[in-house]
Amino acid sequence: MEANEEIWETQNKRSRGRGTTKSNKTDVTKFFVTNIPSGCRPWDLANTFREYGEITGAFIA
Repeated sequence: MEANEEIWETQNKRSRGRGTTKSNKTDVTKFFVTNIPSGCRPWDLANTFREYGEITGAFIA
């Protein structure tokens, strides 16, 4: 593998037991982001990725 080659991992969807989801769109892509600076707020994260498409939600644990 080359040094600049990126590795993508598929994340399994976890059910939180809240019934139906808000959106039934099949063209929704979810991203798992790590190494977020402390103090970063969900809207900061959303604004960072907004240029790539519509952001329907952002959550920071």
